[in-house]
Amino acid sequence: MFDAGIQLTVHPFNALLGLYAHLGSIAEAERVLQRMGKRDIEPNQKSYEHLILVNARVGRIQNMRDILEKFLKETTIPPSESIFYTTLHACKETGDVEQAEEVFGRMKDFVQPTAAAYVYLIAVYGRAKRIQEMESVFERMVGFGIEPEIRVFNALMKHYVSAGKIDEARYMLRRVKQANLSPDEETLNCLAQTYLEEGSVADVEKIAFETFPLHNLQPNKSTYFFLLSLYVREDQLHKAESVIKRMEEAEIKPDKYFFGVLMAGYSKMGGSVGAEAILSRMQTMHITLVTPMFNILMGIYLQEGKSKDANLCVSRIEHEGLRPDDR
Repeated sequence: MFDAGIQLTVHPFNALLGLYAHLGSIAEAERVLQRMGKRDIEPNQKSYEHLILVNARVGRIQNMRDILEKFLKETTIPPSESIFYTTLHACKETGDVEQAEEVFGRMKDFVQPTAAAYVYLIAVYGRAKRIQEMESVFERMVGFGIEPEIRVFNALMKHYVSAGKIDEARYMLRRVKQANLSPDEETLNCLAQTYLEEGSVADVEKIAFETFPLHNLQPNKSTYFFLLSLYVREDQLHKAESVIKRMEEAEIKPDKYFFGVLMAGYSKMGGSVGAEAILSRMQTMHITLVTPMFNILMGIYLQEGKSKDANLCVSRIEHEGLRPDDR
């Protein structure tokens, strides 16, 4: 693969390790490591981070920890925060709270945890729905005299919302103001999501069209998705369509999920004309059509008693090079 006459450094091998970590190809990553050994190229911290990630990606949690310990004990490379962040991120993805606490403890043996490290630990507990322990992590951070950053409050808000603790999520916004911090897009989207859960159209609109500009921020893709979902839920398809127009004006490209929600709205209302217009718009915007879109359209035609058009949807699926499913 590599020319034997070229003097190689660790960097091209790291590029490969990063690729295989992204793909979850652990066998390929291990082969790269073997090639490095044959060329007497020592892995650096980034190499170990990629190996930690690829093991986490395939669920080899103990291997992930062993690699971290090998790096800490058998190399002379001074560890920086990033290798611990990588491992904590992997713990978050796998939902392994106990491993995360152990990694956090090892981090304190080498470097002082910052607010960013606590964000990872908060996310691990939040994702596991262990809300009281998530709150205790925040209190530990404050107790150590670490000033909370906006991303800390965002992480707390996000996991309060996912746990259905709406009041607690909104209280975090007050804590943001008390800390003299400015909310960012994620903060306001978390707030919008609390009102989405309650079905409050007016409040979500106020956040998108008043609160965002008040803080010199622009609604982003998540904001528009919340609006779209809420309008469809409330059968306000005209407003839902306007969300797509607003996105285009803001030069934000909607994806297939936005149009899928719109299609679901037309399914509720039985509007095949509107549903067909959505498919046409997707093609115009070069957004790939998917089988579930045609399934929804087929259902709409059946609701309208148009069995011939419903049957034609199967041919259209095949024409697009898609596979029909069992629905």
